[in-house]
Amino acid sequence: MRTLTNFLVFTFILSTSFVSAQTSETCNQNLSIFAESAKVKNYDAAYEPWNAVRAECPKLNRAIYTYGERILKSRLKNAEGAAKDAEAQDLMKLYDQWIANFPSRKGKNMIGSILASKAQTMMDYKLGTTAEVYATFDDAYTKDINSFTRTHAHARAHTHTYTPPPRPPPPHTRTHARTHARTRTRVHSRSCT
Repeated sequence: MRTLTNFLVFTFILSTSFVSAQTSETCNQNLSIFAESAKVKNYDAAYEPWNAVRAECPKLNRAIYTYGERILKSRLKNAEGAAKDAEAQDLMKLYDQWIANFPSRKGKNMIGSILASKAQTMMDYKLGTTAEVYATFDDAYTKDINSFTRTHAHARAHTHTYTPPPRPPPPHTRTHARTHARTRTRVHSRSCT
């Protein structure tokens, strides 16, 4: 009886490690496929393998979230109606998963940066109220002031209301006029001698 129990436990452990090895190999292959497609901005081809890796191996690589943001933004731009709402919700969910699975990069906390990107996306695509966007920016600032940069968001927010005046044409420099006068003087003095 004890031998049978040990055999069953051993078989179960062996089968789960075999399944996880297959899953890991599949995830690595899909990661490679979607990363190459996303690098050349073929987001439609990248979506299926990316989504598989995101669902099965969310902690495999940070590229799931960096390329995932690009993939979902592309899908959001091209979607209409209910599909657009679904893509928007998926993108917001992606930012939350990014914080849960990869809150830092090379030992540096990136939560503020990720939340600022989320708030900026909310502002760009009009996802949520002004109060929600403000609250997300506030979270980014309060949770991780070191990686939060508001310059991008600040500049983007004001591009719709502020247009710089056109630059005046460059003034003529006095140096050009002096050089021209010297040349004339030299030519004139040579011809007189």
